[in-house]
Formats: sequence, C-alpha cells, structure tokens
Amino acid sequence: MNRTKNRKGGGWRHIAPKSEYYTLTADFERGVYYWKQSNDFYQTGWPMPPILLELCELLNKSFGLEGEDRINSIMIIINEGGTPIENDGFTEPFAHCAPLHMDKHRNGFFFDLSLGYAREMVLTSTDAAHKVDGEETIYTESKSAKVANYVVGRQRLASASLAYISQPDNKVYKHGVRAEPEQPLNEPRFSIVARVKTRHPGGRMQGEHFAPVDPVAAARVLPGGDLWKEFVPRFKGVAGGVGGSTALDPIHHVGYVLIRNAIPVDPAQATAIRNSNFDDADGGLPNENFKRDGTRLQTKSTKHEWCRTLSAQQAEVLRRHRLLATSDCREKLVVKMRALKSVPTDGYDESSTAPQTGDQGEHTDESVERMSKMEDQDKPLATLYAIERGTRLRIRSLNGEWEIITLEPGDLLVFRGDACHNGLGYAHQNIRVHAYVHPQGFKSTSELHGCSSC
Repeated sequence: MNRTKNRKGGGWRHIAPKSEYYTLTADFERGVYYWKQSNDFYQTGWPMPPILLELCELLNKSFGLEGEDRINSIMIIINEGGTPIENDGFTEPFAHCAPLHMDKHRNGFFFDLSLGYAREMVLTSTDAAHKVDGEETIYTESKSAKVANYVVGRQRLASASLAYISQPDNKVYKHGVRAEPEQPLNEPRFSIVARVKTRHPGGRMQGEHFAPVDPVAAARVLPGGDLWKEFVPRFKGVAGGVGGSTALDPIHHVGYVLIRNAIPVDPAQATAIRNSNFDDADGGLPNENFKRDGTRLQTKSTKHEWCRTLSAQQAEVLRRHRLLATSDCREKLVVKMRALKSVPTDGYDESSTAPQTGDQGEHTDESVERMSKMEDQDKPLATLYAIERGTRLRIRSLNGEWEIITLEPGDLLVFRGDACHNGLGYAHQNIRVHAYVHPQGFKSTSELHGCSSC
C-alpha cells in the first residue's frame, strides 16, 4: 500500500510503498508499533506466508538468533525510479527512497535483502570525528537547524545481496537509500527488511509492544478499508518491465473486463437514479441507424449527488483493479457519468442474439486511429454499471469475437474506447449508468465512431 507521514512543518509527504507481514506468538499476539504519526496504521499487515517464514528461519539459524532476537517482522518495500523532488537531500514522491534515519525498534539490528535494481545505501554520522576525507556531506534539517551528516560508508546493494546493520551501528550511524533519477522505470528495487519487534519492557500498550490482532483496526488498513491506499506501479505496462506488456492484462488482451458485484446496489441511490430527469428534448440517443428515436434516453446533468458518490465508488473499484494507471503516473478520472434509460421496444425478443429494431448501431466511443497511437495504459475507457437485472451490452473482443454481456445488479463492465459495441433493445424498461474513464487532459470528440472504421 502507499504510505504517508507528516512532513516537517505540516502537510503530507509520500514514503515508499510497502507490504508488512508478522508472526504470531503462542498467545496469538503480534508485534506492533504505535508511534504518534502512524497510530491509525499500527495493525497494518498480514500473517507471514510460508516463503517468508522460511526466510525468517534461515536468518535466525544463520545468525544464531534466539529468544527475543528471533525475526518476527518483515516489510517488503518498493523503490521505483522517476523524476526526483528534493527533500532533505533525498527525493520524493515517485523516486521512492529511504531518507537518512536510525531504526527505532529496541533490538536495533535489521537485515535488508535486495532484489532488482541495485541502489546505493549510505551510512552517515553527525560526529565530525568520523568524517572521511573526500567523502560527501549530506545536510538535513532538524528543528529548523541544518545538520551535517558525514558519509562514512557506501555500498551498492546488488540484487540478491543481504545487508546487515548491527545494533551498535544502528545506534551510531544513520542509514539511507537515496533515489537515483537514472534508475529505469522498468527496473524497480524490492527491499525485504527483516527485524524484531519486542514486548514493551513495562508491559504497556504503547510504542513498540505486543498486542492481539485487532480485526476492526486491521480492516481499515487492508484492501477495502477506508485507510487502504492501493499502490499503482509506475513500471506497470512499460515494455520489458516487471510483469511485461499490458497486453497480458484482460482489459488490453480482450478489450473489456466484467467486475462482478463491484458496487453493491444502494436502494436509496438506485431510487435517486431512477427519479432523475431523463432528457428527450433532442430525441434521445442514436439508434441502429445512428438516428434518434426516443427509445434510449440519458440524464442531462452530471451534477446529481448520486453522480458524485457513484463516480468516487467506481474510481475506488477501478483503482483496486489497476485500471486508473497511466504512463505518466497521473490517474485517469471517472467523467461524464449519466444514467441511461431504455423504454420498451414492441415485439423485442431479449432471448435472441440476432440484430433487432431497438438495438444501437455498432460503434466505438473513441477514434480507433487516435487510440492506436496511445500506450495501452493511457487509452480511455468506459463503464456500464447495472442497478437492474437484465442489463446487457453487445461487445466485440479485440480478437474479433462478438459476445452479449449480461450484468447483474452491482456489476461493473469496463471496456476500452476502441472496443466495438452496441447497446441492445429491451422488452421492458431498463435503467443503468454509463461513464467514461479518461486520462487527465484527454479531450473526447463526444461522437460515436462506426465500426467500419475499426
């Protein structure tokens, strides 16, 4: 998840995204931190999976760790490359880094297993007696005063290397891993930090201590919780990067993805949608001949309260499924949300797959030629959200096969702007919600493009 901390002087700053894992004691307690800047996050993390438990045992055995020195906490931290923003000699937020610091846990020592891009770790001292001739001095601020940090050692952490900072060294030297602007976006560094959390010496539930897992507090910082902040990698989709091409993602392999029960229908919200003013002044939306006949209507305004609420809900779902990510790391936006209403078409057979009167003409929402010049992850999307049973859309996958997608209430269909599709007619009235998902700054022509131009 993404993390934030208080910035000196107020405001917020990003710190490197992480996943945290813990082991449980015989009394089903876990080690936690409860510092003032992160009280809401003290129950973050998951029980360790077998592969991390094996890593703990290997470290314990290799370094003779016993009793309260046995590893019981692991963090996996991501350091990506990117444009640096200066902050106390280090950089943020996209070029993730570890600013100069000393670890505060009582046992003091820790291990750092590096995977991926080899960044440089530095050790510094504020004692001028430790100054090394010809080495760098890094200046930081403490209580509005500049502090000189003399670099006493540096080492580039090769992939699969293990760094060990002892307790004596952690009490004397600060350590840090600076961002490197030259680090390729498709070569992240994964830092697997193993350390020990201990009981509070006074038995108190403050600072570093053991505590039972609190399901309520933990739920807030797990996926779906109000404090969960999904991390969207900058390197996702970059050719040759981790995970390879975005062509492996369903949305870019098929052209659409159906997320079942994405947003459970709120009855009050559904009533507000149905009671909205559907504009038929211009004859409704285009039919099979791209003419307007009043069988398919939409709400004119996008400023309804339900629009604001549902747009935010959709954005959260799309974020979890990594459908808002772009190549410039600015999230796409859910825009132009409107409810659609289809009035019944006489004689319409919803069980038939053959084209009928009442169906829309086959079209794409965006110009295929224009989208062909965009990176996959930058391409605009559209969504269809069902509040009623029987909601359907006919769509052609990127490999040319047509399919009729049937949505249940709460389902969200997401499709690319160059996916050929058409709305279907209905034997009974149907109301659903349509929206666009555009990269920031994208200007749509708001025209339908016939599939003959695909």
